[in-house]
Amino acid sequence: MRTSCLVIISAAAFATSSAFATDYLLSGGTNEENATKFSSDIKNSSGDVVTPTDSDGVLWKGLNSGVATAPAYTVVDGKYSFKSFMVSDDGGSYTDLNMLFEDGAALTLSSGDGIGFSAYPLAMDFSVKNGGNAAINFTNGWTLTAPVGTGRSGSTASIKIGRGITVTSSEAVTVKSDDANTVFTVDGVMNVTGASYFTNGINNFNGTYTTSGNAAFNGTVANIGGNFSANETTVQNSTLNIGKDAVYTTSRLELTPDNGDATTASNLVINGTLNINGYFYVSKHDSITPKITIGEGASINAQTFRSIATPITLAKDSTMVLYNHSSNVGETFANGGLFTIKNSASLFILTDSATCAAGKNYEEIVLDKGGKLFIRGGKYFALGNAMTLNDALDIDTHLAFGKNTDTDAGSLVVNADNTWEKTAFLVSKSHNDNKPSSSYGKITIGDNVSLTARGIAFATGEAAQFEINLGNGSVLTFDEFIVADIAGYGLVGGNTIVISGFAEKSLAINKHNSLADDALAYMQISGVDSSKLSWTFDTATNKYWLTVVPEPAEWAAIFGALALGFVIYRRRK
Repeated sequence: MRTSCLVIISAAAFATSSAFATDYLLSGGTNEENATKFSSDIKNSSGDVVTPTDSDGVLWKGLNSGVATAPAYTVVDGKYSFKSFMVSDDGGSYTDLNMLFEDGAALTLSSGDGIGFSAYPLAMDFSVKNGGNAAINFTNGWTLTAPVGTGRSGSTASIKIGRGITVTSSEAVTVKSDDANTVFTVDGVMNVTGASYFTNGINNFNGTYTTSGNAAFNGTVANIGGNFSANETTVQNSTLNIGKDAVYTTSRLELTPDNGDATTASNLVINGTLNINGYFYVSKHDSITPKITIGEGASINAQTFRSIATPITLAKDSTMVLYNHSSNVGETFANGGLFTIKNSASLFILTDSATCAAGKNYEEIVLDKGGKLFIRGGKYFALGNAMTLNDALDIDTHLAFGKNTDTDAGSLVVNADNTWEKTAFLVSKSHNDNKPSSSYGKITIGDNVSLTARGIAFATGEAAQFEINLGNGSVLTFDEFIVADIAGYGLVGGNTIVISGFAEKSLAINKHNSLADDALAYMQISGVDSSKLSWTFDTATNKYWLTVVPEPAEWAAIFGALALGFVIYRRRK
């Protein structure tokens, strides 16, 4: 018996003092057929059958022997209410506890450690006899401390809440151990009013676990095979594994909080469904960076997402939906690591806010061919680093180009045909956090790729440079070259547009206005005098193409070549 929780007192003490709670004794049977019963086998120290009261504790004596591997069985055959059910050091610690409940039976315990181990490891299994339903109630919460001992060689402590058992705790629940191999399993139902804390060991949730307060995992492996619900969730020095058919629901999830208690990287493995009604935060502490693995067919739903440095890959057929319903939460998506959307995977970034950014990319986003990326709503989506599109992007907001490092400007690489009717390219030093640069944004269009966007918008506060890199056979079309109807944006002196890979009929506009003409003076094309640039209307395409007007001498050479060709033609005729 644990002397910290239970005290065996003498028969004389029973007679002389009633101020202390009485410990009654219960042994078990060797199998289910000869299991002891609560109604007939709970006894006092004199061997008399008793019924414990709310102030009494019961000591589990097992088989009352030193046999270290034998299981023992007892039956809860009614509704009982007493203080605690503890394992005795004397005999009980050497035998597994198999507590069988009859259908409709219930056990109510008033002590904070209502069911507890002794000093040595053993297994506890709570199940309903022949099916049905039963209940275990903790009226003052439950602290379960799994021991580390040598009572059974090579064994570790474990406790299992079987199917058909509903555990209710009116206050917080704590499950802890100093042994990483101890196991706590919920195959039934567990409802907790308050928080739930899990420290070390292995925790398996195959049934339904609901905690009205926060859930904290520290130094543990948590395997979710059923349904788990909590208010806020923190995962520290732990692995949270959401199985294929499992559902984990929380209002906030933080992975590896940035504090001194973070000593190892946490892992989040998602093969089922993760529902976050608020903030999904992937943090880090110093160099301790968590890891996220998303399996095929997984589903993630959250309001907002922020990753400091963790690379994330949406696997085949997986879906991540971020929907920010609030106008004052900030950006819906903030990425600080390589984010890859694989073939047939989908990422939705949605917001109802017109004043906050839809997202900010601080590292790199890669959309693989066959993947889907949707960005809807928000003031803009900021590219502080690279976004590579190998398939179509569905977007209805602007793209703001900035800088996340001192060397790389925000960039967009387009390797597949795309049409963005509402998207302007916002270029501003304000998006660059005062980082030195000669270029504040750039787009690169792959070979034989067609890209259509609304236009370029330079912030009017300070001049900036924007780069356009055109691939062989690529076509870039703007509805209007310079967008002026966005507040704070236009064209100012000192703006520079550097175009590489330019060829005839590679850059076009649908609407020709004075700003398009003004922008010609700010263009830099290798080997081309900007004064010779012009917009030329093409009736076949109904577009204005950027062209180079030949010098007079060039025109003479052209006409001379035409005349010579005509003479040769006449002579041959």
